[in-house]
Amino acid sequence: MRLLGGSRSHVPVYGSGGFTTYDQHQLGRQLCGWVEEQGIPRVKIKIGESWGSAEQRDRERIAQARRSIGDAAELYVDANGAYGRKQAIRVARHLDEFGVTWFEEPVSSDDLAGLAQVRASVAPEVTAGEYGYTLAYFGRMLGAGSVDCLQADATRCGGITVWLRAAALAEAAGLELSGHCAPHVHAAAAIPNLCHLEWFHDHTRIEGLFFDGTLDPQGGSVRPGATEAPQPVPPIYQPEVAARAVVNAADHPHRKQYYVGASTAAAILANKPAPALPDRYLARTGYASQQTDDSEPGTRTANLWHPADEAPEHDYGAHGSFDETFHPRSAQAALAATPRVCVGRRDGSGGGSGSGDTAQATALAREEALLSSPGGPG
Repeated sequence: MRLLGGSRSHVPVYGSGGFTTYDQHQLGRQLCGWVEEQGIPRVKIKIGESWGSAEQRDRERIAQARRSIGDAAELYVDANGAYGRKQAIRVARHLDEFGVTWFEEPVSSDDLAGLAQVRASVAPEVTAGEYGYTLAYFGRMLGAGSVDCLQADATRCGGITVWLRAAALAEAAGLELSGHCAPHVHAAAAIPNLCHLEWFHDHTRIEGLFFDGTLDPQGGSVRPGATEAPQPVPPIYQPEVAARAVVNAADHPHRKQYYVGASTAAAILANKPAPALPDRYLARTGYASQQTDDSEPGTRTANLWHPADEAPEHDYGAHGSFDETFHPRSAQAALAATPRVCVGRRDGSGGGSGSGDTAQATALAREEALLSSPGGPG
């Protein structure tokens, strides 16, 4: 998200489903699940059954949808281009009665003049564009004044790059962009003129069956990248450990190197007989080791661009939210600071390289025992 230039941390979504094949119980159950259980304040149903030949049932389903979600939630409809121009205008009068604010593809999305005619004649916002597959298509749709909100699907229009360009075209026309379905939630968070993303029932249901860590639309928005929060690479040490090691190293300039931390020492030693293996291991596990299952709080303002202690008289010091998992000391650092012990010493003195390696191995074993004990070191 940051790579694309994030404009927001939360991406609003709307529940999308309400298929014409649903009976009234299925429709009510789905809509209430989104609005009442998940707190999504906007939902969409399908209309235009049998290419517009079941207009009366369309009207009944719109009325039922409003009864199911109450007056507070927004209600959208999608005709999938099923109506003719005058029929769409006639149906729109019924939409006004039930507070429908979004009329998606009232006529075919290829009928740009028809979309413009309907748009000029109805109160709900007229939207289209999900079938666009070139940037020129979106340009023609916007140039014809066909929509109040442009739609685009990253899986159809040429990927994230063209999707972002379509958003820029919409912004230049003074319009917002709505993402068709949600495989591009990170891109959605990057554009300033986002309206929302479609949280499509079938897609999200299948994703939940096959994948772990899918985004949660609770409250009506999703937070890309919020399933995990960053943490230092474990094992994690208190900042005083590093400070003492730095001071000790400054007091003993003849020593070229210190090992502090079992994982660091192990990686350095393993690089001697098999240089490539530790690198491959770190490449495979490095990212996961820097993540924690705890989510970042949505109210957090401190980040790489705005330090936590930026405000006057507000200094957090060197400690933070990982204090409980920090180790208060390092076996290697303690041994290196002890007179006549040459752990990590590389100047050839103090017993030579053989005794240094032996002492290093002993220190490694000691620290591993400390770290694996129930209460950690100490």
